[in-house]
Amino acid sequence: MIALAGECDLYSQPRLTAALRGALEAGERRLVVDLSEATFIDSSVLGALTEAWKRLHTTGGADIAVVVADRRLRKIFEITGLDAVFRLTESFEEAVRPRSDVVSRRTPSSSLP
Repeated sequence: MIALAGECDLYSQPRLTAALRGALEAGERRLVVDLSEATFIDSSVLGALTEAWKRLHTTGGADIAVVVADRRLRKIFEITGLDAVFRLTESFEEAVRPRSDVVSRRTPSSSLP
């Protein structure tokens, strides 16, 4: 699990990118990114998540679950269409549940919007 807290923007994005790359290079096929303590995210964070999703899917990985309970942050994923790419959950427990046990709020897309 990769957890972010506070304002997550251009300045914190390199640490996120490094953590995502490290997990993928270690062979992780399912990732959980916990934004439950984040108060703000910008496009650089979305870009880092999207790049990790692309890398994961080119190597046969499963998915990236994003824990995002804050309605304002969830809205960012919905407006950009990324709620169809990432599996958004409200808790860590829901994020680690096998995907077949999770009822999707939206039909997942096989490609990025």
